[in-house]
Amino acid sequence: MLLALLGLLARLCFLATALAVARTDLLSFHIPDKILGLGAALTALPLLASTLLTSNWDGLNQGLRGAWLSCGAYLLLHLLTRGGIGFGDVKFALLIGLYTGWHSSTAAITALALAFVGAGLCGIGHLLTNTGDRHTEIPLAPWMALGAALAVAPADPLTIATAALNGTSHYRLG
Repeated sequence: MLLALLGLLARLCFLATALAVARTDLLSFHIPDKILGLGAALTALPLLASTLLTSNWDGLNQGLRGAWLSCGAYLLLHLLTRGGIGFGDVKFALLIGLYTGWHSSTAAITALALAFVGAGLCGIGHLLTNTGDRHTEIPLAPWMALGAALAVAPADPLTIATAALNGTSHYRLG
């Protein structure tokens, strides 16, 4: 039951951080380090506690691989686009990779793909409705947050809570 609660706490901290980052980026095209740093710490602590309680390092190893994969991909794009993808997005990708990677390697990759599909569709929508052109800036963090949420959706809080009540809980349901 404790592991399920830690999983739920990590999920809620991640979702709250993702919503705050997405909202701020949407309104100001900026991701504040204070929000991202606090959210990352609050999300990582329950994951680390779960690892220490179970002595099962697989989730943490997978999360770290997801973090490096996501951060590396976004950093490469940041460098290739000469800042077209902001460094705040790179740092947010690190948190998303850690959290989604904790669930599974495929969740981290899925989150990456869904973010770019969503942003791409948004760009196409701007072009089709004549509300922008190919130079119109699109905040990426809302799409990153949505992609991450959808990538781990099969392990939603209700599933975690139900598993905990049934005594079949293992945090990494994804």
